Amino acid sequence: MNNTEVLKREETYWENLEEFEWLTESSILEILTFIPQLSKTSNILELCSGSGMFTTRMKIDFKTYTCVDISQRLLDKLKSNNPKITIIKDNAENPKLQANSYDCIFVFAGLHHLPNLKKTYKNSYKLLKSDGLFFAFEPNNICIYRKPMLWLKNVMNIYTEDEHFLNPIEMKQMLEAENFKDIKIEYITPKYNKDRFSFFVKFLDIFVRIASSITHSSKTQTFFIITGKK
Repeated sequence: MNNTEVLKREETYWENLEEFEWLTESSILEILTFIPQLSKTSNILELCSGSGMFTTRMKIDFKTYTCVDISQRLLDKLKSNNPKITIIKDNAENPKLQANSYDCIFVFAGLHHLPNLKKTYKNSYKLLKSDGLFFAFEPNNICIYRKPMLWLKNVMNIYTEDEHFLNPIEMKQMLEAENFKDIKIEYITPKYNKDRFSFFVKFLDIFVRIASSITHSSKTQTFFIITGKK
């Protein structure tokens, strides 16, 4: 796999897409509750921000809030809705930013679009201040429903060509290899915004939600939240 080609395809895809809010309001707000209390003097960096499905629901009262994305179109949309933020068009794997500058890095369902995760984690560690927080929300490939959903990706038409769901245990090991500490994993099955999907996806969502409510484990929850500190 050529990483440059993958990033170029992703850029082309997102530049030509009218991004929509694929989770319900209640699920987005629930995911945000997992973020620890942050000081108002914090410098925040969000990678793969897109048009800001999560960003727009946060109270931006930090010292700085910087969003990095590969799509200028989506960044411009985000900035128009959130004038307080700073937007930077760049590759989230290795953004051209100053080391030891950020108190927290957020990634909301963006890592699984990147071809070089090791590089992303290494540079995220470099960008964080001492004791800074790394917070990511990502699709869980340990979940038993994920493989058949990928097989049906062309039918459902909800995935990009190169995205790959993440293994939370492997991600924890990769973060540890980059010297992150206090790594924690939480599993969650958020609700999809059904108004924006086909009948087939709506049916799958009902099945998944019923199954995930029976038992709460890494095998039944569709997403995970992982945090670690520098």
